[in-house]
Amino acid sequence: MPERSKNLIEVGYYLSRFGLSNPPSRFGIASWKEVYRKFYNSLGQGRTMLEFEHSLKNTRDGFDSYFSSTKREGWKDKDGNPAKLPSDAQEVFIQLEHLSEEDVFERIKIHISKIVSANQILIKDFQINSSKTNLSFNFELLNRFTSSLLTKPFVILTGLSGSGKTKLAQAFAMWMSGSKEQYSLVPVGADWTNREPLLGYPNSLKPQHYVKPDSGVLDILLSAHKNFTENNGDLSLCKPYFLILDEMNLSHVERYFADFLSAMESGDEIKLYAGTDRYDNLDEQGAPISGDKPIPNAIILPKNLFIIGTVNIDETTYMFSPKVLDRANTIEFRISKDVMAKFLEKHEPLNMENLLEDIPNNIGKGVSQTAAFMELAARKDIKIERQIHQETFVSFFTHLQLAGTEFGYRTANEMTELVSFLNHFSVDLEKAYDIAIMQKLLPKLNGSRSKLSKVLPNLGGLCLTSGKKEDAEKIFQEFKGDSEVLKKHSSEVKFKLSFEKICRMYKNAHDNGFASYAEA
Repeated sequence: MPERSKNLIEVGYYLSRFGLSNPPSRFGIASWKEVYRKFYNSLGQGRTMLEFEHSLKNTRDGFDSYFSSTKREGWKDKDGNPAKLPSDAQEVFIQLEHLSEEDVFERIKIHISKIVSANQILIKDFQINSSKTNLSFNFELLNRFTSSLLTKPFVILTGLSGSGKTKLAQAFAMWMSGSKEQYSLVPVGADWTNREPLLGYPNSLKPQHYVKPDSGVLDILLSAHKNFTENNGDLSLCKPYFLILDEMNLSHVERYFADFLSAMESGDEIKLYAGTDRYDNLDEQGAPISGDKPIPNAIILPKNLFIIGTVNIDETTYMFSPKVLDRANTIEFRISKDVMAKFLEKHEPLNMENLLEDIPNNIGKGVSQTAAFMELAARKDIKIERQIHQETFVSFFTHLQLAGTEFGYRTANEMTELVSFLNHFSVDLEKAYDIAIMQKLLPKLNGSRSKLSKVLPNLGGLCLTSGKKEDAEKIFQEFKGDSEVLKKHSSEVKFKLSFEKICRMYKNAHDNGFASYAEA
């Protein structure tokens, strides 16, 4: 029998024999699920958390009928006797039945780990399920993605075309949703000059008619808003809804997305029309169809709506303004040489249906994680002392001022919240600072060589343990675009993500006379 399987059976034996109606007192935990989580990291063996819970619970239940002390009935045969144990479970039973609780606990305690956070379980489950579709996302990227969504439900994914940005957004939405009505993938058109492709418009020729957009965005908004109000605004009880804007910068974002950007901050309603009620469908006489409800004349952007934009950079696209970047977490996708080699070695076609539990009804396999996700989104108590951030963020503020890209109160608050969430999810503070700088501060940097040469060395110095711009400049001169130089100096670098980005921007500014955060 595989060693890991035997270990799982021993844990099940311990939980059955020494756990009565509640888990064994040694754990100091009243919840069986939380006890199961303690063994997930060690014994999960590629299973989702839900699969592992079922496996360990079934293993425990298989022993229950052999112990009169437990208050669970356990499995019995048709005559009411304890059901025969499988051979591997019999072997464990014989080995352990004469041992004390202390002795059995000594055998299993090496498999106990810190309880995995709800977000870590969510990420691991999604990572496992997405790999079955032949998508491959590393844990760190997924942690940044989910933490960013939880901090603020507007995330921009940027990077090389074909690097998996859209597939990540689509896969997460499919996996998390209980139906197709909870997510929409909308390709942004190059001709979007106003809000009509998102919100529709009142028909000026028919006073009672409101034209819904073909994009389906208004339907998603209305569905999310309905769910939010039905749950009295309690985000923890709501379903998540996902709006994915693909190639978001094919048109000027500030034109077609202005109402959303404003509502994100103000909480004010988005006005759809004025005057009397308007309807989506009218009969041949131009009157509302009986039983149809009118389109509301205004709508509040519901907090259970998560907006994900994907961005490609080429000669056909537009740069984002600070107004957009201030309101989003921007995550860059990079493909390393090793990742590309692995992809080419074992390339298989995508099968997105593997993300679904029920294909006809589009029910995602991650629906069981929805409650945990929304509870995390609703939490406002995940905080650490703001004083901890002050020195790091003020230093960056000072040097960003030189380029006219200093940040305001909104960015400061959102960086603080992001760091707090990441730290709560077991990301150490230094790494959390690095992610916040990379996602909230550096995206605003762009300009000519003369402009950036004044600020990039200073920012690079802040990313080093020495804090000296001179040390950053030395590494800049060595950097040729690959990661070998950065690996050589890794012990000197405090904020690795941010420093690599600054190195690339410095090189682009030097070689091309211009650089920005977004790269083709």
